[in-house]
Amino acid sequence: MADRRRINPPSGPTTAPIFLTPPFQPPSQPPQRTRPPHSIRKIFLQTGLTPSASGSAYLELEAPSTPNPPTNFTHKHSTLKLTCTVHGPRPLPRSVPFSPHLLLTANVKFAPFASKHRRGYVRDTSERDLSMHVETALRGCLISERWPKSGVDVVITVLEGEDDGKKGQKILEPD
Repeated sequence: MADRRRINPPSGPTTAPIFLTPPFQPPSQPPQRTRPPHSIRKIFLQTGLTPSASGSAYLELEAPSTPNPPTNFTHKHSTLKLTCTVHGPRPLPRSVPFSPHLLLTANVKFAPFASKHRRGYVRDTSERDLSMHVETALRGCLISERWPKSGVDVVITVLEGEDDGKKGQKILEPD
């Protein structure tokens, strides 16, 4: 008696499809600039993305287009897409000891689909390192003495962060 709820496999042997990509050939000369020297790169910026945050933004930065795009189907036009939310300044709980300075925390998180290699949900070393650099850069921009016993949380999510350039360099991707 056959099980009607399951899909039966093919009767004969099968092979998985193989997609060939052209071998990588290093360029003989550096890539030519397609954008005029005095024009700016295309960007898209939208603010007020998250209503519950004190400030939020979505940034999309388009990479320069290549004059001869590759013919394989895996190539996509590379962009950098980020969302940033800022929560605060808000008062710290009473359990936290008094601090005459603002407590700043910055988190950088890659979405699992942000690059070709799928990422996990656990923060890795590159995310911690980028978070530390963002926090260090923001500390120089804020006057922390203005908000004693207050905290600011900055959360940056990388939605797409890979560059498929001629040399294969990647944006915000660990080595």
